[in-house]
Amino acid sequence: MKVSCSVLSVLVLFSLMGCTTLVTIKTSVPGANVELNSRSIGETPVSAVMSNALWDRQLVVITKKGYQPVMAELEQEFKVRAVIAGLFVWPLWFWAYGPAPDQYFVLEPN
Repeated sequence: MKVSCSVLSVLVLFSLMGCTTLVTIKTSVPGANVELNSRSIGETPVSAVMSNALWDRQLVVITKKGYQPVMAELEQEFKVRAVIAGLFVWPLWFWAYGPAPDQYFVLEPN
């Protein structure tokens, strides 16, 4: 009994570490302004911690003078740790699909 509680505790802690992803946004032209969900987060390359929750979609707007603006949803991927942990604690599947850690956008000149 003590071993199974320990294993469950380790699984829960292991999976909770995967509820967010450190995402780095890069562009073909450095120094572009990045807005994430209508909030400025800095200039490229820029990193931010984002939720892996299934219901969270990250919308990005990238602008730079002399280039066409880019509006897109961040690329998503399955989070293997959360999928495996979800086999034991099903609510963890809600954090099994989130943004990919590396995002790259090409800026086109005007």
